[in-house]
Amino acid sequence: MTLSSNICHEVSCHLRLPRITSSPNNPLIGKRKENVTLSWKFELRPTETWNNSIIEVVFGMWNYPGFLKKKLMLITNTGGKKIRENYEKKISCNFDMSLLQVAFTLHDLDKSDENEYAVQVEFDLSQAPLTDSVKLRLEGNKSSIVVRTVSYSNIKV
Repeated sequence: MTLSSNICHEVSCHLRLPRITSSPNNPLIGKRKENVTLSWKFELRPTETWNNSIIEVVFGMWNYPGFLKKKLMLITNTGGKKIRENYEKKISCNFDMSLLQVAFTLHDLDKSDENEYAVQVEFDLSQAPLTDSVKLRLEGNKSSIVVRTVSYSNIKV
């Protein structure tokens, strides 16, 4: 490798922006009375770590066009967890700060759990957050299926 290509490689690596590298299927299909796990992986710049660049990782219900309308759980940059009141039995999480992985599990699914959920990785004010959302649908739930019927009974030619 020449000096110029080595410098370019180092510069391009340093300028690489954080990104989400793996996310759940969308839509994600769950089953009533069972659990479903939503997992994400992300990467940071080579010089960054969870502890020194992330303020918090938040999981919650997503609202179009783009914000968390209800935060359900957050993980701090030191590994502390906070769960929204009354959701302690509904949600749990596992995470690996060195591998940059998070997995949120919703327990004992019911119709009220059908929603769009998102993870948001918050940085300081100089950097936009990483955000990814996924729709959770329950298997066999009629509200999950869109049916379009066209009737031609009163058409005269």
